[in-house]
Amino acid sequence: MRRRFLDLLGCQLSRSIMRLLREYQRALKQRNETLTRAFMHARGRTGASIAREPWTERVATLGSDLCVRRAALVDSLRDAVRELARDAFPKAGDVDVEYAPAVPWEDGQAGPALAAALGAGRGQGRGVGLHDGRAARGRRGAAPWADASFGASDLSDSSSSPRCS
Repeated sequence: MRRRFLDLLGCQLSRSIMRLLREYQRALKQRNETLTRAFMHARGRTGASIAREPWTERVATLGSDLCVRRAALVDSLRDAVRELARDAFPKAGDVDVEYAPAVPWEDGQAGPALAAALGAGRGQGRGVGLHDGRAARGRRGAAPWADASFGASDLSDSSSSPRCS
């Protein structure tokens, strides 16, 4: 299951998730605007960095809440997915689902890890966007919009804590 589907499902189940997702998307759009070449040209690198800071903090805060809500949604779906898989594929054995955020975090606190990942993207590569070395190989940087959401795995290999995708 992909992040977008998980977000759509969450929006159907909770108005607060829908509001959170909309607010997150607005903040992300504002932050991304400060990363454009035109914005950096008009304000200079220092001015763009100063303008970006409050949006980076907002994206980290909202993204953290969104990651925690996605993980909770996956947890709430776990038993139903196990039962469906058991009925549909009895010879496949037990399956488990887990949330695999692009930014690893612990103890329900995604904010510090996300803020660090967003901050680490500054000044790397061309200075535009998140670059963590994976972009050159066709992968996106680490952020809530890059989450893998969850996938099936063998129960014996599963971990109970969120892990990096």
